Amino acid sequence: TLLMVSGRNISAAHALVEAGGVKVISSLLDVGGVDGIKAAIILSFLLGNDESKGTHLSLLESKPQLGDLLESIFNNTVNGLGGDGYKFGNFDLVVIVAAIASMAV
Repeated sequence: TLLMVSGRNISAAHALVEAGGVKVISSLLDVGGVDGIKAAIILSFLLGNDESKGTHLSLLESKPQLGDLLESIFNNTVNGLGGDGYKFGNFDLVVIVAAIASMAV
């Protein structure tokens, strides 16, 4: 949760990227369940806002399921449902919308 909050702060996101956090967090994408979902949200914050380097495009290209996953979590949260590996209420709607918005840049 701390990384999800930190990733939304531009200065903290840049520090995490420079410290090599992307490589570590990317390895959690394939874990599945809540940890994989949290990793996807954190990566969308860390890389999604970086328009100049195009890293959000390379992230979506390398992990095309990321956009679908975020959309699924959004739909399930709006409809009061859980999903594969998580229960309703595990994710705040504000966080999900912010993650999608950062990837949509």
